[in-house]
Formats: sequence, structure tokens, C-alpha cells
Amino acid sequence: MVRLSYDLEFLNECRRNNVIPIFLQFNVANQMLLYSNAYKKCQQILLKEEISLKKNKIKYLSKLKENAYNELVNNFPPNVITIINEIISALQIREQRTKYFTHHKKLNGLILKRNNQQQQRQYYRYTFFNTNFSNDTSNTTDNNNNKKEKLVWNLSSRKLNKEEINILEKGLTYNRASKLNHSQVISNVEYLFHRSSGVQKQAIDYKKWDEEPDNILKKELRILEPKQLSFATDLKNATQKFFHQANTSLKIRRNKNLNEKNEENVLSKLSKDSSILITKPDKGRGVVVLDRNEYISKLETILSDTQADSETNKTVFKHSNM
Repeated sequence: MVRLSYDLEFLNECRRNNVIPIFLQFNVANQMLLYSNAYKKCQQILLKEEISLKKNKIKYLSKLKENAYNELVNNFPPNVITIINEIISALQIREQRTKYFTHHKKLNGLILKRNNQQQQRQYYRYTFFNTNFSNDTSNTTDNNNNKKEKLVWNLSSRKLNKEEINILEKGLTYNRASKLNHSQVISNVEYLFHRSSGVQKQAIDYKKWDEEPDNILKKELRILEPKQLSFATDLKNATQKFFHQANTSLKIRRNKNLNEKNEENVLSKLSKDSSILITKPDKGRGVVVLDRNEYISKLETILSDTQADSETNKTVFKHSNM
């Protein structure tokens, strides 16, 4: 909700300053159309439509948020609700800071770009009436700016098709509705239980559980008070409800969006290919595809060089002490 509200505020600021966000700027075959009034009107219509869609989405999510919050209030005691509110407020403050600085930076960049485009628009009008388009250097630079940024570097021997490249361009951290991370949810629920109930989290010796799983006496048991026990049962029921609703929503989303299934299949095929290694670049964003054997051999040479350097440094240090 915080992210959407700040995005809506950013779009309104763009409309007030007469600038168009980058995601609403589209390419055309004739570069002269970029400086026409028709192109500008199309962008303004798209911006207006985007603002209305954001408003409708905020209304829809606010209703869902209200229903979810009421369900939490009905299932959890007040002290847990206060802790949840504190966590949510801390996350919202962090999100507000990041969004404020990023939107401020984007808006300044768009205003600067708008001023440059106004100068270029005047220049293109002059060249249009003089019919001198071929030797225009600014047109070539504008073409270079409108080129698609390269996000996938294939340095391996495997040839990637267009579909694989398009999916990898979304990045390794792209949020796909594939599976629910049960362990992460359970760890968060445990953290909430220990923080709200006052029960200290103890280190569990899992070897005892593995050696004799049927012998309950040797296991580490925890005695809870009646309030803590009732709170634990309420928390368990709420977690089971959450798992049920999350799994049903994921199934509905998978059935609706067939493209995500295809993306999962393509990514699973790439991950099963043992000859390649998919990783992030050292600088910037994107995806790099490498040959696994070549990557391992280079790492081994780097490690051997560092070990040799350390041994030479030791010998030099010994001779200097002698």
C-alpha cells in the first residue's frame, strides 16, 4: 500500500510538472514523431489511465487490507496486534524513505530530459522546414539512447533462444508466483510467538531427535502456561488458515496466467543444465551465463595464485627475521 501510494504521488507530480515517466515512453518508427504533439498527447492519455488504474488498485487493496486486519484482530490477542502494528510501521517508514529518494531522483532526471527534448524539438522543426534530416547528429544520438539495454550476457557455449533471453532479462530476483516458502513462514511465526509470549527461544539438540525418534522422554520438552498454550493454538490455527488461503490463491493465479508456467519450465530446464552457470555480473544489473567448467578452472587458478603468494610472503618474512 505504501509503495502504491508513493507511486501514485510520483505520477501526479509527473503530470503537474508536464513530464512523462520512462515506462510510458515508447518507440516509433519515424524519429520525427517523438517531437510531435500527437506523440505527446498519447503519452498524456497513458499517464492519465495509469493514474486511474493506480487509484482503483489502492481502493481494492485497502479493502483487502481492512478485512485481513479485522481477521487478525479476531484471531490474536491485543499485545500481538500491537507488535504486528509496530513491525508494519517500521517497514512502512523504511519503504517511505527509499521511495521518496528514488522518486525525487527520477523526477529531477525527467525534468532535465524534458528541457533537453524541448530544445531538440525546436531544432527538429528547423531541420524539417529545411529538409535536412540525413546529417543530423542529434538524431543518431537519440537512436542510441532509445536502444534496448543489454541485460543478458551469454559467455557460454550454449545458444540461448529468444524466449530464454526474454525470461532471463527479468532478472534472477524477479517475483514469480511459484511456491510458498513454508519454512520462512514458520520461522516468522515462531519469531512472533517468542516475541509476544515472552518464552525464550532455546537451542534444540536435534541429534536426540534423530537418534531415538520414538523416545519422547529424551526429547527437549517445553512447559507452557495456559495463556501461552492458548496463544500457541490460536497462532497455529491462524497459520493453517494462511497456508490454505495462500495455496488456493497461488493455484488460481497459476491457472489464470499460463505464461508463468511456461517461464517456470524454461527456468527449470536452464537450472538442470549442468554445463552452464547463471549468475549476476560484478557491477550493474543483468544476468551472466557462463560455462561451469571454465568458471571452476578460473576459480582454481585464482585460488592457487593466492596460495602461492601467501607462501612466498611467509618465506620472505622468515628470511627477513633471520
